[in-house]
Amino acid sequence: MPILPLDARAFGLELGRTIRYERKRQGLTQEELALLAGVTPRTLGKLEAGKETLRLDTVIPIIRALGLRISIASSSRPEQIAN
Repeated sequence: MPILPLDARAFGLELGRTIRYERKRQGLTQEELALLAGVTPRTLGKLEAGKETLRLDTVIPIIRALGLRISIASSSRPEQIAN
């Protein structure tokens, strides 16, 4: 299993910033994105602020609702985890 060069907290903060940026770029409110992704607005807000524990069953629907892709790259090869 590859070791990520980023610690979990830093990864969560960066992911939250990316989700917030993309949500705003697309002109969505937290409530609208939460509805599209099937999560609560409170969960989405905490995730965007880096205060929510990252869970794939929460993050992947948000990423998909935004039409984004996420991949984790190791030093040897990237692995796609969500399309």
